[in-house]
Amino acid sequence: MKKSVIEVRGARVNNLKNIDVDIPRDSLVVITGLSGSGKSSLAFDTLFAEANRRYVESLSSYARTFLDGFDKPDVDAIRNLSPAISIDQKSVSRSPRSTVGTMTEVYDYLRILYAKMGVPHCPTCGKVLTRKSVREILEEILALPDGIALVFLAESTQLAGRTEREALTLVNTWGYVRVRLRGEIMPLTQALDQATTEVTPIGIVIDRLVLDRKRPDKERLIDDIQTAFRVGGGTFVLCLNGKGEEHVYNEEYRCEACDVHLPEFTPSHFSFNSPEGACPKCAGLGITLEFDPSLVIPNKSLSIAEGAIRPWSKMNSDRHAGSGPMQLLRECAKREKFSLDTPLKKLSAKHYDVILHGEKRDDENRFPGVIALLEQKYRETKSDHLRSEIEAYMQSRVCPQCAGKRLKQVTLAVKVEELSIDDLVSQSVEHFL
Repeated sequence: MKKSVIEVRGARVNNLKNIDVDIPRDSLVVITGLSGSGKSSLAFDTLFAEANRRYVESLSSYARTFLDGFDKPDVDAIRNLSPAISIDQKSVSRSPRSTVGTMTEVYDYLRILYAKMGVPHCPTCGKVLTRKSVREILEEILALPDGIALVFLAESTQLAGRTEREALTLVNTWGYVRVRLRGEIMPLTQALDQATTEVTPIGIVIDRLVLDRKRPDKERLIDDIQTAFRVGGGTFVLCLNGKGEEHVYNEEYRCEACDVHLPEFTPSHFSFNSPEGACPKCAGLGITLEFDPSLVIPNKSLSIAEGAIRPWSKMNSDRHAGSGPMQLLRECAKREKFSLDTPLKKLSAKHYDVILHGEKRDDENRFPGVIALLEQKYRETKSDHLRSEIEAYMQSRVCPQCAGKRLKQVTLAVKVEELSIDDLVSQSVEHFL
């Protein structure tokens, strides 16, 4: 019968004074107490040390030669103890990017799992994206029925945006003799006669052949696949019997419908501490600092001249009256026909919006708005003191781009068992027990 508690009797390690204690098994247990009361001595130097010693003793004598020996802790008896693992106690640098998963390196194993086993999806439409190597495609072709007609087609990105006549003329200079125009495969000379000034996708016929399964020309097929990938920019179409059934092959993860291209995923793509994986909007923090208009202008009863714009209050002195952002705002007020001496609560909603967010005109002399100017100052300053002052007018908000998930959308579109890596780490520990 499985015991429900770990029984410790007569523990005398370090500061422990012959204590007896029963600890619940299969539960989350917290050991608390004053500094020096023996918390670590009980958890690490007694329980973990004895569990480790017993485990090592259960191994063969040959295996034990590769392991360090473990001394028995000073304790009378410990019953119902299972093999154990421990996480080292160590000082770590504090970082807003760190989580329990990253600090214990558990998250590192998940990154490897998703990089190696994850199934990429299109981040826009959710379609599962696949890719195949030249060898895999060759094996699929060789498994087709004997005598089937194969046509390798590729659409070159160099033809994008060109009219039919322009595109076909360019294809002619490349030495190809057949194309697919408006769904029909034909000689290039015939296509040139039918060409119009419309922009139409044109497929270049890389090769045509009949599959001979008894004596397949593997070298020719491999060359056709590689050439089709090169001409098609990593994508080509294999037509069976010249029309009808088609197979689209991608050398890389790509969604043609959404024009989305996914990278070759590595563990770094699943790290919010890496440029490859971090959300570009929040730099992997999951939150952004944004200016709060109620902090920038806390009292609308004041006019701008009276210092209503709190960060700019010093700019109202004669020394700043004709320079910098305040001068831009003065010129804006003249154009928009409002006064800097009017309390802001008496201005129209339009004028108040202009002050905060700028004029809606495309002009190098336009006033960009108080918020935009503060953002520029925050980005460009090298002064930690000034940056700290500006942050007093900002609030933390969940990143609108990643919704607080800290990773790029293409990374979040990679799934294992229909779960993204964020879905997985968001689950409670209890869920996996």
